[in-house]
Amino acid sequence: MNKKVVTLFCVILLITGRVYISYALGNDEIIKNEKIITTNTDWIIDGEIVYPLTPSDEEWKKLFTETERVEACQIPDEIIDKLSSEELMNAVVEYPLMGTLYIYSDMQTGFNILIKNCNALRELLLRHDCIETVVKYYKTINIPENTIVDWSELVNEKYPEVAANEIIDNPELLKYAHEDAKIIYACDLSEMILAVKNQEMDSEEVDELIGIALEKKIQKNKSEIFNGIKDSTYLDMACTTIKTSNIIQYDEDGNPYKETELRSPSGYTFTVDEYLTSSNCNYQFWAELVAQTPYAIIVSIAAVTFNCHSYAWLSDIYPNKYIYYTLNSVPSALYNDPVFKKETSPNHNGEIVYWKSGLHSGKLKGTQIYQIEGHMSPKILSKWGGGPMVLHYLNAYDGFGCGVEYYYKYK
Repeated sequence: MNKKVVTLFCVILLITGRVYISYALGNDEIIKNEKIITTNTDWIIDGEIVYPLTPSDEEWKKLFTETERVEACQIPDEIIDKLSSEELMNAVVEYPLMGTLYIYSDMQTGFNILIKNCNALRELLLRHDCIETVVKYYKTINIPENTIVDWSELVNEKYPEVAANEIIDNPELLKYAHEDAKIIYACDLSEMILAVKNQEMDSEEVDELIGIALEKKIQKNKSEIFNGIKDSTYLDMACTTIKTSNIIQYDEDGNPYKETELRSPSGYTFTVDEYLTSSNCNYQFWAELVAQTPYAIIVSIAAVTFNCHSYAWLSDIYPNKYIYYTLNSVPSALYNDPVFKKETSPNHNGEIVYWKSGLHSGKLKGTQIYQIEGHMSPKILSKWGGGPMVLHYLNAYDGFGCGVEYYYKYK
């Protein structure tokens, strides 16, 4: 799982105003995506909200762009307005794009984007009983000690990426992986919401919540699903830690790191988080996340200690050390360094591909442009958050929506 930022920043919730339309739940108004058409009745099965399309469905691949996937996962207004807060909480945990929470450099960034993309989460955060609902849900989360299936039987210890891609390609295995991942989603989502709402609670409520979070942390440490990670998103986000350069600190997983100053090829300085130890990511959890982006393939299981920016920008400059560096954003000291030539089209194998949103970086895999699902895109190799190395198109990280730039290191 990726490293979460331990300093509590003010999370700005850009929640748009709600427009409610008075339709009955049985209304069959057609909601049209560019390639997928559903009706309102597709969302209600046995009285419960069910997303019509999920990554385990073959039709999911038709949702090639992130915009298409986000639109397909929007619960119709006339339905969402009538959901109870408890139903909204369940709808958010089942949101087919919950991987958004983990694929960026820190969970706070993922959570902010999740708020933007998931209308069930936006609605829940606006409810007057949001805190009460989430605390009640959080208390009832059962964290089993064992995964649903014995994933070790599937793993080739030398090539775990083979097992990961087998999960992605097998709908039945993907559903099992989702059931395990859903426990992680439920905990992290609950703890993120409560961290954001922390200042709205009185001291007694906070003390009670800290106690619950500590109990969950113990349960996570004993669970195969969490892979032994000593993790509490609520405690990490709600407890402020002052970051000091060159002082060894520990992230939520107990990994030691410190802030370190590095230099660009031309000598400009910038800082990174340097880890002192390294461990690999959980392959079945990340298989479920990667499956949310059509046609993405896991190339190799990687260390949790570096991210997309450190791979793309530092692997050539610091080839023996970059896997210990987390670069939370790309500094001007790198992209303005004169050794990098900025280009608007892919011209050189291995050149850096930088998302204009600043949220992702990768390396060009060849220079061929592929036509797939009606879109033109090169292939890109990148590190996903604290997860694996993934080969994908521009349909990841909203590459088609925000656009990308190419940087060729020519000196």
